Parts: sequence; structure tokens; C-alpha cells
Amino acid sequence: MSRRGGSASTMAFRDTHALAHERVVANMVIGSNGATSLHQDSAPLSPPADRERFHAIRGLATSLVVGGKTYRCEHYSKAPLPVFVATRDAQLLSRNQASSGQSRFIEAVPLDVVTKALDELGPVVLVEGGMNFLRPLLLESTIDRLFLTRSPISGDGDFFDFSLLHRNYHLDRSEDVADVTFEEWIPN
Repeated sequence: MSRRGGSASTMAFRDTHALAHERVVANMVIGSNGATSLHQDSAPLSPPADRERFHAIRGLATSLVVGGKTYRCEHYSKAPLPVFVATRDAQLLSRNQASSGQSRFIEAVPLDVVTKALDELGPVVLVEGGMNFLRPLLLESTIDRLFLTRSPISGDGDFFDFSLLHRNYHLDRSEDVADVTFEEWIPN
């Protein structure tokens, strides 16, 4: 399904009941050159239409799941939801003993961290990790719906693996808003 126009949240949320059966979703912005970050941060790739959609998708989630690199490079210590962080970083793991707000640091692979978030807080778990974090989840088709924003801005790192996406997922919806393309991908 493809449409043009409307607000950034039109496509993603006109059928929010569709998320009722989805337990794990992911959200990612991709630059015009396939990069998922600029100066180690995804926010500079995100135009205003994407920011609106980003916050609307977060509003559907009970928890966020990211990797240690994403947690360190972006602003997850201030996230409005509990954050489950997969990491091998001893400094981050030591924060479990200190007061770290809603963040939980877990030495485990991404799938195990997603499972822990589901077990503790239920669906919908929102994965916002980078490509290295998403790769095993996409490989195993763990993500029930991938919200992908194609931005007109070029990035400089962490390039998206389109071959993996096309191998295990298919495009369910696409919508152009301003100069941004919003896509939703679901498992084959």
C-alpha cells in the first residue's frame, strides 16, 4: 500500500489495532546513502516529520531495547520508558548496582534482552538499536514490524543491511510525507 501526503503519523497509526498482535517492533531512520548515523548519532538524519513519527511509535511501547553503543552515543539515559540495554561494557553493567533510573544493563545477546523486556513488561517492545544490534533480530525474524524512515540527509556510518531485510521481510506499507519516505516491513 502506498500513499502520498498526510501527517507523519498518518500511516503508522491509522491502524494501531494492527499492533495488538505484534510483540516486537523496531524503528530506524536511514540516510539517503544507507547510513543509519551521522557523527555516531541517528538524530541528525531525522527530519521533523520523522521526529513526529518517532515519538508516536514510542507512545505505543512498554519498553525500549538498545545496544550499549546506541545507549552511549544517543540520549537513552533520559528516555521516557524503561530501557533494556544489551552490553558487554563493564562500566555500563556496573550501573545496575547504582541508581540508573529506568535503565537495565544486561550482558546478553539482543534476542535474550528482547525476551527479558517482554517477560518483565510485556508487549510492545520497541527496538531502537543500530544495525549491528538489529542484524540478529532481523535474521531470525524476531521483529514483527520494522518502521523504516528514508531520510534525504546523508549519513556517515553504520550502514543498513538491505540484503538481509529483503531476504527475510517484505514491504507492507509505504508513504511519502514531505521529503521523507515512511515504510513498514513485516516478516515473509
